[in-house]
Amino acid sequence: MNRKKKNLNWAITAAKRIEQVKILLDSLTQLSKSINSLILTLCPYTVVLTLTQKGTLYTLIG
Repeated sequence: MNRKKKNLNWAITAAKRIEQVKILLDSLTQLSKSINSLILTLCPYTVVLTLTQKGTLYTLIG
């Protein structure tokens, strides 16, 4: 019984951490969109976005 309780507690903790990571990723996505908008608004350049596994690279062509 004690082992089941530990497993349940571990599962609950893992679920909470996954939810926190999702919230963080959503926040980072919103931040990225805001930065995107800011760059497009402030720069008189053409902005080419290159998606990589590590994130978004901003290449300015002007």
